[in-house]
Amino acid sequence: MKRTLSGKIFDVCNIIFMILLAVIFVYPYLNQVAISFNSGSDTLRGGITIFPREFTLMNYRAILTNDQVLRATMVTVISVVAKTLLVLFVNFSAAYALRKKDMPYRDGIIWFLIIPTYISAGIIPTYILFRYLHLLNSIFVYIFPGIFVFYNMLIIRTFLSSIPEALEEAALLDGAGEFKILFMIILPLSMPVIATVALWTIVEQWNDWTTTLYYVTNSDNFKLQYVIMQLIKQ
Repeated sequence: MKRTLSGKIFDVCNIIFMILLAVIFVYPYLNQVAISFNSGSDTLRGGITIFPREFTLMNYRAILTNDQVLRATMVTVISVVAKTLLVLFVNFSAAYALRKKDMPYRDGIIWFLIIPTYISAGIIPTYILFRYLHLLNSIFVYIFPGIFVFYNMLIIRTFLSSIPEALEEAALLDGAGEFKILFMIILPLSMPVIATVALWTIVEQWNDWTTTLYYVTNSDNFKLQYVIMQLIKQ
């Protein structure tokens, strides 16, 4: 079909707008890449755009030849993978159980889980608790605390509630048990919400450095973000 003049103008304006929007989103990444290839002393002067002003590989050499960075990367990857798997298992299990309308004391359990989300003990009691649990200076301090997140459980539970109960009833009539229904029907249909919660957990754990600051003094268990922060300060 022939496009009208107004339609062609709209297409041109739309393309220009999308190009500008793409440039706005891509520029910060290109800027960081340029800074990474630029001399550190020169970067302090500012004014770096998408091209390094004093090209150097010293920044990458300092990172890749640092044994502490390599070990911190390993600690971070292990903690992120382990924490994500445990978060998905615990929160999905809780959500699947709490979506059952015939579960005894379901409302009371939900209220019991809501309270800690509004009332926090604080850093000092948490530090004392971690000390008694022997989590200080251990990689497990990144993994075990915070496995259950009420918000994540609520998101999963809301998604599971949208799955028609007729699917489970049909499976029960065909002789399927609870575990078969869970792994053959519910779990495959829940992949979108599982991927969402997994992404949230991965990003949160990967960017976390305050846990190292508060609870870890052994350099062998430092996370990558904390080590990088120390290198930047130096």
